[in-house]
Amino acid sequence: FWYAAAVALLATIAFNFFFLPPLGTFTISDPQNWVALFAFLATAVIAGQLSERARREAVAAVQRRREIERLYAFSQRLLMLENIQELLNAVPRYIVEIFGGKGAAVFVSDRTDIYRSSPEAREIPTERLQATAARGEPAFDPANSLAFAPLRLGVRSVGAIGLSAATLSHESLDALSTLIAIAVERTRAIESIGKAEGARESEKLRSAILDSIAHEFRTPLTAIKASVTSLLSSGLDENSQHELLTVINEESDRMNHLVEEATQMARLESKQEIGRASCRERV
Repeated sequence: FWYAAAVALLATIAFNFFFLPPLGTFTISDPQNWVALFAFLATAVIAGQLSERARREAVAAVQRRREIERLYAFSQRLLMLENIQELLNAVPRYIVEIFGGKGAAVFVSDRTDIYRSSPEAREIPTERLQATAARGEPAFDPANSLAFAPLRLGVRSVGAIGLSAATLSHESLDALSTLIAIAVERTRAIESIGKAEGARESEKLRSAILDSIAHEFRTPLTAIKASVTSLLSSGLDENSQHELLTVINEESDRMNHLVEEATQMARLESKQEIGRASCRERV
């Protein structure tokens, strides 16, 4: 605007000097020429103001377009992650890479850790993140160039993000936090579906194993039952009795082996359940 005003003033002086009589002087003899002179100056100043407004709107439009492109690129990266731990570790780094700034941090309400873009990014205080998640409202600290926004899903806050020295509008910051909240819930849903599918497949395998064990038990039981029935009947010689007792002994050993295998399988499954529970606690 000031460039336009200065040029308008110089053009007005030149108009007076070269076109308004008496020519070659800065004197104006006709009062109508004063009207023309001020109309020329006002028109130039108004045109400068309109040009400045158009320039500001163009700059704002370009900035909004760039922020939308960055949000799209950020959302594409989030869609590639399907593990909650990997997602929370990667999100702060993605924010700094795509949106710029000195650092970023993410806090999720059901976790105790604060996930930062780098180990050196300690300028974002943990207390401010927790307070933002509890209040559910964005907060700004212009003195330290910090911005905080809750991770909201509807009216529910599931965490908060903090940015240091990032040049994001309030609307883009709100969209960024919403994308992160949706990604967190999406990865949790994927993990829950995976666990449910794994439990379903494990139940199918357990049923198949139990059916197989039942079938394996039925064979020696049938042999033992038949041998015992024959022994209880009369008229068997000593060799026949010895053969039947041998069958009973072998089938009993076979049943004992099947019982040991079933016990080992149950112990192995119990250890796996304990291991999965301890991994969930560490996460």
